[in-house]
Amino acid sequence: MHNVVLASMALLSCAAVAQPAHWAYQPLARPALPVLRDASWVRNPIDQFIAAKLGTNGLVPAQEASKRTLIRRVYFDLLGLPPTPEEVRTFVEDAREGAFERAVDQLLASPRYGERWARHWMDAVHFAETHGHDQDRIRTNAWPYRDYLIRSFNADKPYSRFVQEQVAGDVLFPSGPQAIVALGFLAAGPWDESSLRDIRENTIDRQIARYLDRDDIVTTVMQTFTSTTIQCARCHNHKFDPIPQSDYYALQAVFAGVDRANRAYDEDPSVQQRRADLLQKQVRANTDRAWLLSAKIQNEVGEFERARVDADRQWRIVDPQTFISSGGASLTRRTDGSILASGTHCRREQSRPCDWKFSRMIHCQSAGRAARTTGIYT
Repeated sequence: MHNVVLASMALLSCAAVAQPAHWAYQPLARPALPVLRDASWVRNPIDQFIAAKLGTNGLVPAQEASKRTLIRRVYFDLLGLPPTPEEVRTFVEDAREGAFERAVDQLLASPRYGERWARHWMDAVHFAETHGHDQDRIRTNAWPYRDYLIRSFNADKPYSRFVQEQVAGDVLFPSGPQAIVALGFLAAGPWDESSLRDIRENTIDRQIARYLDRDDIVTTVMQTFTSTTIQCARCHNHKFDPIPQSDYYALQAVFAGVDRANRAYDEDPSVQQRRADLLQKQVRANTDRAWLLSAKIQNEVGEFERARVDADRQWRIVDPQTFISSGGASLTRRTDGSILASGTHCRREQSRPCDWKFSRMIHCQSAGRAARTTGIYT
């Protein structure tokens, strides 16, 4: 699965051989910089291309923005919020060289930056916290993927790693818990709960719903990472892009084994690794009796049992909130935390059983003797 994006691009590249040349499928190249008559306002190579296009159309660049306008633009761009009057004043009065660069670095270091730009990514993958369709049930565990995106943008994660984690993180990075969270990308879109859960298996309607669900996954992956409308090839060869119908179903087969469900994970990588090691031992213990009875494993078991015996035992008296006697005894809380039973007492020869029920484990004192109970004292 981890090669899905590269493989899909390779398919498009191969299919494009017989197609008319199109700029979208040409290899990246560094063009020569245009020659300008007036390069007075140009500050970088991108400006040169803009200036050349403006000159071709008889246009001139707009006047340079004031510092107040500039700081408001960069705040809206990076954080989506306006600066405070104090922040505007600080920037306008900063006459030192590199003032704008420092302001940008400060905004990029803000947690609000990740929140702002993760929202755009969630739009691209049509993320939602409900299933959509007729039932539109709430997805109570959708938020970890949202937080993963925010952390990734704030950490300036390399884009290649960002892509790999979301398409096949559990395969490529099995020891990283965040790679599992990143797979929320594949399940971010709508899910037809009525068709995929409530319709009986081995029916045409269930198969149709499953194909539509896989189509949504393929569409999300390809539109997000390659900007191609590959879903058009589900029913026929693509009318404009070099994507035959056979390539579409070959790509859908990559996700044929993917299903949407809640998946447990450990936030701490060390805990996740420890759990994985224990699960491997559990599997081996069920299949390899000789290994289970080996001296090494028996020593580990012995150390574990000795540690249990040597562990300090702490008895904690829990403060009871409710205590009643079905036999009619009067129960009184004492200053030392015990419960004193007086008045009517339970007697073993009574035909009807008599108990004292407590909401939690308490220290119970009755008829001059101390006793411990875990819920019912008879």
